[in-house]
Amino acid sequence: MWPLLISIIGALIIAGGAFLAAREGGKRAAKASRDSVRETLKAQEQRDEKRQKEIILGFLQAIEEELHVLWNLYLEEFGVSWKNFEEGKEEVFYVRVSISQDYFTIYHSNADLIGQIPDLDLRRKIVEVYTSLKAIIDNYKINSRLVDEHKKAVSNSDYFAATSSYSELQLHAPKLKGYHDELVGLMEDIFKRLEEQLSK
Repeated sequence: MWPLLISIIGALIIAGGAFLAAREGGKRAAKASRDSVRETLKAQEQRDEKRQKEIILGFLQAIEEELHVLWNLYLEEFGVSWKNFEEGKEEVFYVRVSISQDYFTIYHSNADLIGQIPDLDLRRKIVEVYTSLKAIIDNYKINSRLVDEHKKAVSNSDYFAATSSYSELQLHAPKLKGYHDELVGLMEDIFKRLEEQLSK
């Protein structure tokens, strides 16, 4: 009977040891699996973060290029006229501007990325610049309408209408000049800020 009892106890000890070993091995395997998943998720998160930074950087580079092109075109178109106005050679801004298309392609097509720019001040400045550009375009359109009215009145020899539209041009010119001066300051600032951000 003792040999049978010893065999049973031995078998129970072996089975218990095997059970504990299996349980401990299972715990280790589960922990290793969790650790592996955590590492994979962390690596994926880092890749996603790096990719997002690259997207934002690319967007800022594109914004900088778009603004440089727009600003150069703007200065070519209006620089001399504003210089003449400042020097008192002209008392009105007698330039007709035909703006029929949206020049802010990159800004509009990537508007969702603006809110993802980490630098809050830079985000605000970008929005401020584009808002100012839109405002000045609207005011150039008003000025162009007044120029058209004045030219039409002159060609029709309508002295009253010509005088009236010219007076409106005189009143509108300082307002338009104010928008122009504000835009000059904003553009200088945004180029400086973008250069700082892109050189990091």
